Amino acid sequence: MISGLRVAWRAIRDTYDEMFFLAGVNTLALLLCLPVVTLPPAIAGAAFVTHRTVHGRAFMPRDFWTGFRQYFGASWKLAGVSLVGWLLLIMNLRFYAIQTTPAIRLALIPWGCAGVLWLFAQFYLMPILISQEDKGVWAIFKTSFRLAVSRPFFNLVILVVVAFAAALMLLSGIIAALLLISFLTLTANAALMFRTEPEQWKAREEAEKAAKEEEKDRRSRAGRDTTGRRKRRR
Repeated sequence: MISGLRVAWRAIRDTYDEMFFLAGVNTLALLLCLPVVTLPPAIAGAAFVTHRTVHGRAFMPRDFWTGFRQYFGASWKLAGVSLVGWLLLIMNLRFYAIQTTPAIRLALIPWGCAGVLWLFAQFYLMPILISQEDKGVWAIFKTSFRLAVSRPFFNLVILVVVAFAAALMLLSGIIAALLLISFLTLTANAALMFRTEPEQWKAREEAEKAAKEEEKDRRSRAGRDTTGRRKRRR
């Protein structure tokens, strides 16, 4: 649970730190989500940019278009499989929900659990597409299911925080229009990095801690220098 909160906080902080740049990326992605044909590639483009953000790399607006073009076909393949999965889940849940026999209705439990795991898996798809060397659809879904099943409470915490933050953004209106897609893809990339690249995650945390200590020392020295000059003037 604590790990999930740490990842969520990192995503919120990174979104805040890169707010103006990510707002531009989000605006492009949002506009390209309006035509259905460009919706999955637009999400892939945003995920490509936020992948660089999470790893502490510089990014430019053209990186969005790089991800958009590079993963156009692959993102649609993932979207197609995801859609088929959702349809199968909904059909089975609906079928067992209308049954009158209690024993048969118990099948709602495993299908409901399958729906939750399918939702967890969706969260990782685009980040895995960006970071994994094997770009095959089944390889990506295999990795996403492994991550979904292995730490369900971690995934649950992440999704609850994301849902809460997304709800606040949607209520505000303008913030959702400027940051929602960027925030969601950044959180997914942060969660994937925490799960699959723990050494890089730790290295970035240590680098940020060292930078804060250096900034603290610099301010302390500057304060002492200012105090010393004031004393000399007296």
